[in-house]
Amino acid sequence: MRAGRGRDLLLILLLGLAPVLALAPAWHEGRLLAPGDGASLHLPLRVEAWRALARGDVPSWNPSVFSGTPLLASYRPGVFHPLMAALTLVPPFTAFQLLVLVSLALAGPLAFLYARRLGADPAGALLAGLGFALGPYLVGHLGDTATLVAAPALPLVLLALEAHLARGRATSAALLALALAVLLLAGSPEAVGAGSLLLGARLAIAFVVPVARGRRGDGARARSTALALAAGVLLAAPQLVPTLLHWREAGSGGASAAEVPASALAGVTGLVLRYVSHTPAPVFALAAVPLVVTQPVLRAAAVVVAAFLLLLAARGRLEAAGALPPPWRSTSSCRAATGSSSRTSAAPRATAPPGSARSWATGAAWTRRTCTPPWTTRWRWASPTPRGSASWGSRTAGSWSTG
Repeated sequence: MRAGRGRDLLLILLLGLAPVLALAPAWHEGRLLAPGDGASLHLPLRVEAWRALARGDVPSWNPSVFSGTPLLASYRPGVFHPLMAALTLVPPFTAFQLLVLVSLALAGPLAFLYARRLGADPAGALLAGLGFALGPYLVGHLGDTATLVAAPALPLVLLALEAHLARGRATSAALLALALAVLLLAGSPEAVGAGSLLLGARLAIAFVVPVARGRRGDGARARSTALALAAGVLLAAPQLVPTLLHWREAGSGGASAAEVPASALAGVTGLVLRYVSHTPAPVFALAAVPLVVTQPVLRAAAVVVAAFLLLLAARGRLEAAGALPPPWRSTSSCRAATGSSSRTSAAPRATAPPGSARSWATGAAWTRRTCTPPWTTRWRWASPTPRGSASWGSRTAGSWSTG
């Protein structure tokens, strides 16, 4: 037993050092560890937050952008996250570098502990930790600092939930509340959505499935879990309340305003080439499929993966970057784009004369890409009549056909 704990401790230390070794050359050369949006968006916001915290003020306002913008309510800076407070006295650039490095260094060990909690052997847990901390997703999102900061909180919340479901003590409930508060304070709406799916699926398996099978549910454990989750939300309320109050004014937003390059492959092929072909994770995931039958805990992960794939399919563009838009926002966007001729004319068009066949083709293609899943409609060119001709009004509807 003592030898096993020593081996696990050694593997945890190796997982914590792996991101440090991987990013050591960039640190030595003084390069920013979070390029792209990290330099243009997240670093300036967090510098303003650290300056306010160093003065002893609540970082509620950012006077450096236009005539001033909300800082606390913008959510992305994660001003109340524990790491933000811990790095207040460090110079801003060094604090930002440490924020990225510490977040990655914590992600691997926590994923290792969660895998061990589920019954994985040391080799499997080590692979899970390496794949999570240095896998293609987090490495490809180094510029999204909020996602990196939230990454350790996901396995932490799941680990705390498993501990509470196993013991149901006051200490485990307190740890679950703290873990959920850390996730909510990280500043990543995407991580909050992922955590909600994971928690919901695990709780459904723990409390709903037994009742559906005719067993007697553990009401006391369910109530204590609900109270712990509610306590976590209340702990994060100083961040959540301003964010929700300013949600309508914030617009759709996102981690980045950059568009996907036109050369990127679309659909499933693009997903495979970008996220699957250069990592062994899918092979091990397929090898673990039989465990879904024998390990109840893994069923929650399977449900979340299936739900995520359904959301991607409903989105209609598998290759698009950024967070999944809410269904009502996608619907309103499509109505705004196609509801009237004046709105439809706002669609981006090619550099062609107004009313030409080429410009109308570009507008129709834009509407289809924006509002229609690719498997429901397939446009086919059918010799359109340019706008302005004598027969345009009677032939426009037949200029495009579905097949």
